Amino acid sequence: MYRVVFYKKISSNRCCECCGKERSNYKVVRVVEWDKYGNGASYVAGHNMSASYYCSMDCLREREMADETVRVRRNTIEEINALGYWA
Repeated sequence: MYRVVFYKKISSNRCCECCGKERSNYKVVRVVEWDKYGNGASYVAGHNMSASYYCSMDCLREREMADETVRVRRNTIEEINALGYWA
């Protein structure tokens, strides 16, 4: 399985889901996964998954176990596709 995690840079009082710090700087807004046959699934925060919050990129990468992490600004299908990823 190949996993791409899309995140936004934020400023929030939510606790980090990895280390528990009281301030979050990153929010996972979309996760896209492909298997070796090219079949994929897209999960979007607020639609079919809950958003995750992290204090640092180290915590995000540790918890999400992504093959790639990609920063987005609006998290729209058009933006994701323009970056060269399948939304």
